[in-house]
Amino acid sequence: MNSKITLYCLLDPNSHAKLNFTEFFNVIDGKLKTTKETSQGVNPSTLEKNPPVPVPTREDVDRAVQAAKKASEAWAEVPYKERQALVAKFADGIDSIKEDLAVLLTKGTKS
Repeated sequence: MNSKITLYCLLDPNSHAKLNFTEFFNVIDGKLKTTKETSQGVNPSTLEKNPPVPVPTREDVDRAVQAAKKASEAWAEVPYKERQALVAKFADGIDSIKEDLAVLLTKGTKS
C-alpha cells in the first residue's frame, strides 16, 4: 500500500489507490512535504499514540500561502461549469471514504 497517497487520488476515476491514514504530510504547491518537527497525539479512548503529523515552519506557511494565491488566480480562470464538476467529483471522492474519515476524526476524542 502506498502511504503517500493524497486526496488527489479521489479525482482520478481510474485510481484504485486506498488512502492510508498512518502517515501525514503538509501539501505545499501540490507536493507532499515532511518537516523536521512533528506532533503526536494520543487516542484518549485507547491511550494508543496517533500517527505523527508534520508541524510546519513559518517559511512553510509562507510558501503555502504564496502557492495558494498563485493557484487561486489559475482557478479563477477555469470556467464555472468545469469548476463545478471538479468540486462535485471531489465531494463524491470524500463521500466514498467517509467511514475512514469518521474513524480518523474520532481517534482524538473520547467515545
